[in-house]
Amino acid sequence: MLNYRTIGSLALCFALMKLGPAYAQQQQALPQASCAQGFYDPAFYNWFSYRNTCPQDLYVAWISNAPGLNGGGNIAVGKKISTGWSASEIKAKGGLAVYICPKNYLPVDSNGNSLTHQVLHYSCKFQGN
Repeated sequence: MLNYRTIGSLALCFALMKLGPAYAQQQQALPQASCAQGFYDPAFYNWFSYRNTCPQDLYVAWISNAPGLNGGGNIAVGKKISTGWSASEIKAKGGLAVYICPKNYLPVDSNGNSLTHQVLHYSCKFQGN
């Protein structure tokens, strides 16, 4: 049975695989799928969060299947970021898709626009320091 942690990890794996060549041009190596670990944070209202276990800073964005639960931010090495959403809220919106880029890069669609809904293919666009 899949739980939100498993779904988040699978989405993260898929998101990292989709980065492919665009990511490789911006960074030396593709982070491992386990670099941004999804978990419900008991220290922060038990909201779904991501912890960066990579040796580099990341930008993590999340978008729910149904409109309403979108967000993201830079995560330093060893730090975490909260989505601000509980398990029941995430379930009601059909789960989250995760999009990962290097710090200061944002996930964009094939037209170069910021993501406002889930997409299958995206790239990372530099946003400055």
